[in-house]
Amino acid sequence: MKTRINLYSDSLFPKQHRLSFDRLALFSVAALVIMLLIGVFTSWQASQALAEVRVAERELSQTQQTHNDLKDRVKAHAPRPELVEQVNRRERQLAMKQLLIRELNERSRLTSTGFSPLMKDLASVHRSDLWLTQIYASEGKFRFEGGATMASSLPKWVDQLQTTETLRGQSFHSMTMQSQKNQALSFVLSSLLDEGAQ
Repeated sequence: MKTRINLYSDSLFPKQHRLSFDRLALFSVAALVIMLLIGVFTSWQASQALAEVRVAERELSQTQQTHNDLKDRVKAHAPRPELVEQVNRRERQLAMKQLLIRELNERSRLTSTGFSPLMKDLASVHRSDLWLTQIYASEGKFRFEGGATMASSLPKWVDQLQTTETLRGQSFHSMTMQSQKNQALSFVLSSLLDEGAQ
């Protein structure tokens, strides 16, 4: 009688990796689609902000014209208290509208020039072994959340970010990574000082 003894333990067999090439490709495509959608949304926001600026400018023009008419009436006639008060009220309204237009212009500038170049730069340094799930950008501060297949992917990606127009010279004060059940890694990269260096 022949007896067979299996000297191979389960640990010697090659492990089956859950993160297949198909899944990785799917993650990459999804990341590109998300970036594209964010770009479309920010472009829409910019157009909305510009529309608000145009409306405010029209209202400012009308207020300016009314103000000029009232001033002419004051010059042509003896100033009545109610007319003087009306002129003063119009001047206050005019100052408020000018302040509103400056704020809308600033918001439009930040919206139109803040995200679009950033999205283009992120797309230009896209890597198949790394993807983004959340992007925060405000007043020159950035926070990126995403995943990677290898721990070495993130430092390489950070080096690539330094070659872009938007993020050249940007200092990141916090970088954290965590292992996930699907053998991928999640990360948070931030330039916000209040998060502290990790």
